Amino acid sequence: MSVLALGFLSWLPAARGSLTGWQLVMRGEILVVCFFLLLIASIGLLLTNNPVYHKLAVILGIGLSVLVFMMMIRLMPGSVALTFADIAPIVATFILLFANVTGLLLWQQSDLKINHSKRTGRRS
Repeated sequence: MSVLALGFLSWLPAARGSLTGWQLVMRGEILVVCFFLLLIASIGLLLTNNPVYHKLAVILGIGLSVLVFMMMIRLMPGSVALTFADIAPIVATFILLFANVTGLLLWQQSDLKINHSKRTGRRS
């Protein structure tokens, strides 16, 4: 959800038009549109109470991490000097990477819990 909120901040430096993430979506930048659509889908999957959908959301999150790098390389080719006001995509990338690690750890814990309940014959 915080990455969605970062869409309101500048994703491009002033030299490239100082556009926000949502302005890039409205301009029709295909990778940005795909990024935000997959992000919304991932959040929707996490809001369910189904562990299979949670695992799918983790896989989508890993894909989003790759997509954000592709997107920013395409939007800002070469070397670009960023100011503090232009770091929204960097913060979004760190949040996505942190969410990926957290999701994978929760995935492992879920599998351990399932395996433990199978061995003991209990349901949790």
